[in-house]
Amino acid sequence: RPRETREVLRLLAGSQNCSLVGPMKSGKTSLLLHLARPRTTVGHGPAPAGHLAVYLSFEGLGRVSQEQFFHLMLREVAKQTSGKMVVVWPRLGARDGISFLELREALDQLQVAGERLVFLLDEVELAPRNPAFDLNFFSALRHLAARPDVCFVTATNCRLHELAVAGREIGSPFADLFSVVRLRSPDSAEAWRWVRSLATESGAELEPEREFIAGL
Repeated sequence: RPRETREVLRLLAGSQNCSLVGPMKSGKTSLLLHLARPRTTVGHGPAPAGHLAVYLSFEGLGRVSQEQFFHLMLREVAKQTSGKMVVVWPRLGARDGISFLELREALDQLQVAGERLVFLLDEVELAPRNPAFDLNFFSALRHLAARPDVCFVTATNCRLHELAVAGREIGSPFADLFSVVRLRSPDSAEAWRWVRSLATESGAELEPEREFIAGL
């Protein structure tokens, strides 16, 4: 998706949070994973050396606590920061969960190290199904999204304003931080061009399997 990729990266270069909105099977997850690749950002503003993309999905997290989710966020960051969290992570890595204050402390350390984080959050519409992810949880995410050294790219099948927690829309002030990038479902010819482009980049010849792949 070259147009959508350019649009998202332009927004991220200006420290703007993005919300990918599209129907099922419109390629939201594929686009997030594409944005997570360091070489995707080359020539589009965010520099691979200064921006760290971290992919997380809410799928399968229906029973984790807020503290466990914050620990998951930090664990995925720690995997990619090449020792820049040596002060904080050793005392947190062996635990099951961390507080929001501990997460902020770790991100403060990364900010000093010059790292800018881009959290790619997939299947966000599943988050309200977890009773632990209440309005306070989204308030914590809003606090992170408002940091100058952190950006979010979310993927949902509806606008963030339409998500509801315990019958209440999360709405502003969380959703107001995001610029919407809409995705439509590709037609078969367009979808095959994307598959073939990625296959060529990887040195794979998929033409003989075209009908099988198209069926998937």
